[in-house]
Amino acid sequence: MELNKDSNKQYMEDKKAFELKLAKFEKGMEKLKEDLKLNRRQIEDAEIRKKRAEEDKQPQAVKTEEENIKKLKAKQKEIKTKGKKIEDILNNAQDKVQEHFKEIEKDPELKAHIDKAMAVKYSRQLNKIHKEQAQLETLRKVMEEKPEIENNLKGMVRANEKIEGLKKELEGLDEIKDKARINEIMLKEIPEAESKYKINKDMMMKRVNVGEKSDADKDEERTEITSEFIDKLAKEGFYHYKADGKDFKKGDINLNKSLNKIAKGYAKKEDFYNRSLQKVQGKEESEKETKTGIFNKVKNKLNSNVENETALVKVDEKISWRHPIKKFKAWMNRRNNVEKENEEESKVSNKNTSEKFRTAYKYDMIQDYVKDREDNIKEEVKQERKNNQERDSDESR
Repeated sequence: MELNKDSNKQYMEDKKAFELKLAKFEKGMEKLKEDLKLNRRQIEDAEIRKKRAEEDKQPQAVKTEEENIKKLKAKQKEIKTKGKKIEDILNNAQDKVQEHFKEIEKDPELKAHIDKAMAVKYSRQLNKIHKEQAQLETLRKVMEEKPEIENNLKGMVRANEKIEGLKKELEGLDEIKDKARINEIMLKEIPEAESKYKINKDMMMKRVNVGEKSDADKDEERTEITSEFIDKLAKEGFYHYKADGKDFKKGDINLNKSLNKIAKGYAKKEDFYNRSLQKVQGKEESEKETKTGIFNKVKNKLNSNVENETALVKVDEKISWRHPIKKFKAWMNRRNNVEKENEEESKVSNKNTSEKFRTAYKYDMIQDYVKDREDNIKEEVKQERKNNQERDSDESR
């Protein structure tokens, strides 16, 4: 495809038009949602009144309610028609944006380059996860040899929880009325907690990388535990015992359960990036035509919601008209953060490529396409995991 300032400008114009229509869609559909909710309640009330009139043998009242229900259902059909018109307008704007992404897909060299850059990004994430997994494994082995390290880690966790609790308290204080309490927190309690955190961390770092290995581990090459990893670990959510036990008291940190949870989190991330990496390293795409990312989500959420007369009631119950709006806004906000990240990834993978590929990531269209594709891959992986869990569950029965 022709990738230049003009094509990017056209993309931005089409994207802006879609964004504006989406804002209009949000206001219009919010109004329709409220109208529908009221309409549904009115129909339910009229049905109840009709039933009572039938039980009381009041034919005139029955006839009145039947006419009322007929009018209310006609109103519901009118709401449906308005929703369909808004949907058509939004779909047309969406399709214009989607055409730009289709053009990218038609350029095999450009798509291959983007896949390569995405593979570099996923590989880096995997490498980072593997390093942290190795450090966690080393830490658990060292703690078996030196139990005092457990106390240091618990001390860091408690100090961090104290700091976070004080920061949260500060958010609810008034600068004038609560000045004394604010000063106490800022000048005394937070510094004290930070000092406890630092003391425990310093002691832990001195002990953690110098433990003697057992005979069974003599030939093992252990990963060095970094200060950054320890800080990150201490700020994870740790479990606390909910009741007294033989060797612990209520409120104590359940270190083993917490570290198991963190290890499972790493395994889950590793699985995600492995699956994502497979999708950009030559795995065949489905022959079925698919829409990419959030644009598809907006359209798919609307499809079938205006197909029949009762669909709007179902949509109202799930508030599904607003759901894609929130996702699109989040997607839009991420645009400001993705450019720098993508430029860094492209520097690694573009050293020996043409000028066209080296400059690709400066265009909004490419940045949005990449993020859109990442979102798609994330959804695909989530669905794969769900399908695997359901299959495993069926097999275990």
